[in-house]
Amino acid sequence: MILLQLLAIHRRTLLDNLHKEQKQIDCLDYLIYQIEKENKNI
Repeated sequence: MILLQLLAIHRRTLLDNLHKEQKQIDCLDYLIYQIEKENKNI
């Protein structure tokens, strides 16, 4: 039973990290989009 709890906690930690990094990627993609949009107007 303890092993399953440890695995569940580890899984949650990995998912939390994944979501955090996905948010960073989304922000970076948005920044790239904004810069490309600005460059088209020049």
